[in-house]
Amino acid sequence: MDDKLVQKLIEVYEKAQQELIRVIAEKEAKGNVTAYQRSLLAKVNKILADLDIEAYKLTKQIVENYYKDTIDEVVSSLLAQNVDVSQSSTFSKLHTDAILTIVKNYFSNLHDANVFVGRQIQDAVRKAGLDAVALKISTGQTVKECKKNLVNMLIDQGLNGIKDKRGRTISLEAYAATVARSTTAEVTNTATTNQLTELGYDLVKMTSHATTCPICSVYQGRVYSISGKDNRFPPLSTAFSGEHANIHPNCRHRIFPYIESLADDLEGDIQYSNRRFEVSERDKKAIDDYNKQQFEKMKLRADRNQYQRYKLAIPNDVPKNFANFRQMKNSNSNRWKKLKTLYESAVKNEII
Repeated sequence: MDDKLVQKLIEVYEKAQQELIRVIAEKEAKGNVTAYQRSLLAKVNKILADLDIEAYKLTKQIVENYYKDTIDEVVSSLLAQNVDVSQSSTFSKLHTDAILTIVKNYFSNLHDANVFVGRQIQDAVRKAGLDAVALKISTGQTVKECKKNLVNMLIDQGLNGIKDKRGRTISLEAYAATVARSTTAEVTNTATTNQLTELGYDLVKMTSHATTCPICSVYQGRVYSISGKDNRFPPLSTAFSGEHANIHPNCRHRIFPYIESLADDLEGDIQYSNRRFEVSERDKKAIDDYNKQQFEKMKLRADRNQYQRYKLAIPNDVPKNFANFRQMKNSNSNRWKKLKTLYESAVKNEII
């Protein structure tokens, strides 16, 4: 499948987040506090409004393309196995309704993150202004104090897109990437089950991966009954137990048609699919590899957050893109050491 649209959506969010940081860091603090706040928030709201428009357009394209591509793949796979697909109806109401529902839910998640960021910035701007006014009474400081307070607050707390179920705050671009990956999985799995149901087939098999989380390890590789009526196999709702057609957000597992008349080892598949839903010895290496992979992702997230803080504190000195920033940091070059010193000095001296 073509992931270019998904990557474009992620890049749109990356660009928006960097633009928000740039506006906050570089917006000239002049006039009075109220005028500065109003002007800054107008720019922030414009960025987020434009982001909403672009996100909806891309969301619709992604869901429609993935859904239709999945149907084509399912039909092609069945035809290659000489399976009857004469009942196939690509644009039935079942598919149309499914696409509309996923688009609505997908965009709603992204819009919620945009609103979260807008409120976060608005709250920070208001508090920064109140603190600046209080200081002005005794020290005579100007609107520059408001900007300094705002930048320092966002350096401390980050510019976050939303909180996940574990209470972690996630950057706008990282959240968009998570939603995109989760939704493409849901689209693929939903299209597969709907197409097979229309054709009168009830069985699917879940992919297996060499690296997998403890949650997915007990579900992967099994055959499932979509309807739950085939007692030889566990119902698909065992794995997809929530509202969405995936095991968990950001899950890589997919389902594909299982035609029992073409199975190499039907009895073996039945036995394997009905094993206990617990981590086996063979799963442990896959989980260990997954944990190592997650550790690297955690370091990546930490570096992204650090890049964000540096962009806020010393916008004119930081590399223009994250890749260059991370390369400089990992090489521990003299340029990196100088950049660290500039950042620490800026923070120590409260930015302005």
